[in-house]
Amino acid sequence: MSYWSVYVDLPRLLSQGEVFNAQSALDSLVADGGCIGPQNPAYNTTEIYFAVEAESASAAQTEGERLARAILESAGLAPDFAVVVQRFPEQSAGPRGAS
Repeated sequence: MSYWSVYVDLPRLLSQGEVFNAQSALDSLVADGGCIGPQNPAYNTTEIYFAVEAESASAAQTEGERLARAILESAGLAPDFAVVVQRFPEQSAGPRGAS
């Protein structure tokens, strides 16, 4: 198993209330939590970041998309997003030093 960074790109900036709701959902659904913030304020987009453990890039993509849908649904947001996954460097112990 490897750790994968998951970047969920939303097509707009979220309001403070939406960020709060999405962060609450993220914290309850993803063991190591994650973060939410403007991806590129010039383009008015938001990014949600978290990590997953998976056997392959396709498994990480599937899990990232599943969690993104669950986070957005729990926060009352439309499931309009794109997911990008990137493998943690080999020397990394994973999120928060977990192994």
